[in-house]
Parts: sequence; structure tokens; C-alpha cells
Amino acid sequence: MPKILSALAGLVLSAAGVLAASNLVYIGTYTNAGGRGIYATRFDSADGTLSPPFLAVAAPNPAFLAFGRDHKFIYAIDEYGGYVSAFSVDAVTGRLTFLNHQPSGGASTAHLAVDPTFHILIIANYGGGSVGTFPLGADGQIGARSSLFVQHGRFGPNPIRQTQSRPHSITLSPDGRFAFICDLGQDEVFVYKLDLATALLLPTAQVGARTPPGSGPRHSVFSADARFFYVINEMGGSVSTFAYDAKRGELTPHGTLSSLPADFSGVRGSAEIAISPNGKWLYVSNRGSGQGSDSLATFSRDSQTGQLALAGVVPSGGGMPRNFALSPDGNWILCANQNGNNIIPFRLDSASGQPVRAGAGIKVSRPVCLLFQP
Repeated sequence: MPKILSALAGLVLSAAGVLAASNLVYIGTYTNAGGRGIYATRFDSADGTLSPPFLAVAAPNPAFLAFGRDHKFIYAIDEYGGYVSAFSVDAVTGRLTFLNHQPSGGASTAHLAVDPTFHILIIANYGGGSVGTFPLGADGQIGARSSLFVQHGRFGPNPIRQTQSRPHSITLSPDGRFAFICDLGQDEVFVYKLDLATALLLPTAQVGARTPPGSGPRHSVFSADARFFYVINEMGGSVSTFAYDAKRGELTPHGTLSSLPADFSGVRGSAEIAISPNGKWLYVSNRGSGQGSDSLATFSRDSQTGQLALAGVVPSGGGMPRNFALSPDGNWILCANQNGNNIIPFRLDSASGQPVRAGAGIKVSRPVCLLFQP
């Protein structure tokens, strides 16, 4: 009997180890070329393999995703339909159940974020030039829109892409007091206050922060200590660094660096940005021209000064790397190549920080967002 019990205990521990080494990853897609909605795959952090993807829920063009309270809910935009939707998460199967949706208040909804207390959902309408907020219920459902602001100001010099306000993303300050909106059309990061009691987004007296003319700020990220703020510029193919005053919610520019090699001459089209959990490395994706721009770039980062230095650029493994995500343990990057119709795993070298491709990955139709379940 003791031997049987010992064997059973070993099996339990082995199964627990397998589960501990894997994470569910949700995949937002464009559904105009064969895809059906939000997919899911299980990522094994021991060897970098991804399980065959399954449809978690059918949904139109869920191009960006965010978790709600306790990871029990997922929120998704319908980029072309002008809606934001709520889904409950089945903790056992990983499948999603539709709860409700609300009109986004604008066209081409590009991004969404949930505040740290899980009371407010904020959306950016790229086509409508507006940002809005929604209260979130304890049951995960999205309440009626509580505020909507159309951003006004000085447009950038690009005569095609900067003829109006183009809010592209929302990044919340770590303390949840401020929301920072990257506006591609105005080469500016707008700053708003969040009112948790009323679920309102409130303009501030701050002017915001400008990026180089024609650079088109797209996404942004804070350092873990909230001392620095980094912006990936889509049209500039560059990263802008800002010092952050957490008390006042103010940004001070500290320079801009190219995210592509010095001899690159193709069309620039950077997309995503993230910082490694240890703060030593900053990663961005470059996409667009098919002339070597489909890549992942690594910057070394000085945690004291916030200064960056381009450390290397590697192919992304497919066309148009629109989004990527760092694994919770910080040892891997999964890269979603929209036009490559694939998701490629990269192991991160602990010494150099460089992504090293680890296998063929999986096929998914037009993947555009990755969300790790912790």
C-alpha cells in the first residue's frame, strides 16, 4: 500500500508540475479571412510549445483583449462594428461565454484597458478620434457609457494619416490615477484623470507629451517603478522615452531612438512595446514593408536613468508582427504575425536579452492580440 500511495503522490506532483509550466493564452483575431473570434492555446514554458488552438468564443474582429476582475472576465473590442463586449471565463475549459456589449461611441475602436480596481473600462476609437469610459459591474457586465471625449489639437505633418485625431491606445498609471492616450494623428500623448466613483475620464491641466513630428505614437508602457514611460511610434519606427512625475501625472521627454538598424531604408511601421519583468530589457515589434521590417527589436535598459540602447533585431517569423506578449515568468515572447497567420515562440536569452526562435509555433488566421492567463 505505501508503494501505491507513493506512486499516486508522484503522479499528482508530476501533473501539478505540468500545469505549473503551462499557461492558457487567448488570441484576438481579425475575422474577415476565415477566423471566427477569440481562440485559445496552452503554452508550455518548459519547451516553448503551443497546443493546437481552439475557438474560445465566436466574436467579430476581437482585435484587442483585456482581463477583468480575478481573470474571471475578458473584454474585447469589435474593431469594425463599434462595440465593446464582455465575456465570462470558464476556469476549467478556458472557453468564454458572452455576457453583454455596449456601443463604443466611435469608429474603428482600436484599444481598451481596465483600471487596477476593475471598476472602469476605457476605450480608444481610432476612427472617431475619441476616448470613452464604461462602468464595470461585479458580474463582469459593461454598463452604459459614462463619458466620451473627442480629442482636439494640432495634427501631425503626414497628409494621409494625420488629418484628424487618431487615439490608438490607453495606458494606465500604475496607481490608476491617470490614463495616457497615444494619439497617432496628433503626435501627442494625452493625459486624463480617472474618477473611480463616477467611472469618468476627466481632462487635466497637463499639456501632455509630444513625440517627434510625423512619428505617430501607437502604444506605451511604464517601467515597474513608475519612473519612466516609453512610447512606440508606429510611423517613426522609434521609441520615445519620458521621465514620469507620478504625483502630478506629468511626462518629461528624454529622447527618441530608432527601433530598426541604422542602415534600414524600408517603410517603418512599429506596433507593440513591453518591458521584461526584471526591467533590464525593452522589446518592440517592427512591421510593414516586407523589407526586413518584420522583426522584434531588443533594447537594453538602464533602470536608474531610463536610458535605452538598441541591442539587436531579429526576424519575427512571419509578416506583420502586430502584437507580442511576454510570458508571466519573463523567459519567453510569443509573437503574433498578422499576415503570417502564425504565432511564433521565442526564448529570451538570460544574458543578452535577445529573442531566440524556438520552433514552428502554431497557425492561426490573422492573429492580432495575445493575452496570457497568469
